[in-house]
Amino acid sequence: MANGKRLCLNMIVKNEMANLQRCLGAVVDHIDCCVIGDTGSTDGTQDFIKSFFAARNLPGELHEFPFHNFEQARNDRCSAEGIA
Repeated sequence: MANGKRLCLNMIVKNEMANLQRCLGAVVDHIDCCVIGDTGSTDGTQDFIKSFFAARNLPGELHEFPFHNFEQARNDRCSAEGIA
């Protein structure tokens, strides 16, 4: 980024194919990496995320885990290895 700051996109998603192109397209020029947690998508969300970032050579991680509640999902993503 021009200002030297680094920004990592962190999202929790499930079946978001209808929104992902617009959402990721809006932020892709402003981020350096992504960490996305998927809570059980069945609509192709995971494949879209992988291909979107691979096509742009943008590093990131996609973690898949079952959804129990939003608190658990947020805490799991915030405590993932490598996130400070």
